[in-house]
Amino acid sequence: MRLDASPFPITSGFFYDGPFAIPSLFLPGATIYIEVKAWQKAYGPTWEQAVMNGAEAGASGVFKIVLGGNSSVPSLYSMPSFAVHPIPEPGTLAIFTLGCLVIAFTKRKASAA
Repeated sequence: MRLDASPFPITSGFFYDGPFAIPSLFLPGATIYIEVKAWQKAYGPTWEQAVMNGAEAGASGVFKIVLGGNSSVPSLYSMPSFAVHPIPEPGTLAIFTLGCLVIAFTKRKASAA
């Protein structure tokens, strides 16, 4: 079983990375749940590695499709839309949270005086 993305030119809102195989344990007509992830490949071969290395990345969220049979290609029209954004490193979030706590503590101490 194959799943093909759009054969139209690659522009904003479209993607194409060639056909890929669905494992043969899924029969034509089966309902499966998938997630589409996008990232800057220069930052790593997997989505997780690229995110850890600071790549811009995004994911569709999990959605279901019904597999076609023979040459029938399943539709991705049910795929939720998503955007590719920079994902801050965990250290950046920790510093931001610490800064907010310091500001809140300082304001609380100043209002008590």
